[in-house]
Amino acid sequence: MRIKNLSQLKNALSEGSRFEIVNHWREEVIGQIRVVSKKQTQSIFTKVENDPNNKWSTCNGGKGSFFQFGKAKDWKFDGEMCSCFNENDELIWTIKVLEKED
Repeated sequence: MRIKNLSQLKNALSEGSRFEIVNHWREEVIGQIRVVSKKQTQSIFTKVENDPNNKWSTCNGGKGSFFQFGKAKDWKFDGEMCSCFNENDELIWTIKVLEKED
């Protein structure tokens, strides 16, 4: 799925949407497939697909790992890859949004 900006990414990441963590500052989460469990205006909660007991699935009262989208200037979009950076231009994560399963 090609995403060109933060607005498109927010629309693509509705509850139940899936994405793969391609790169991350925490190496142990690279390669995980995440499912959006709760979406808010500026953030999402995600769980590890098919792993309900994973620490990233059970945190935040069972909603899963929390991620705040931040500002559009903190994002770079390259084909299917969406990368978010902090205020020091250090990579937070790169994700690839996956097509929804029927």
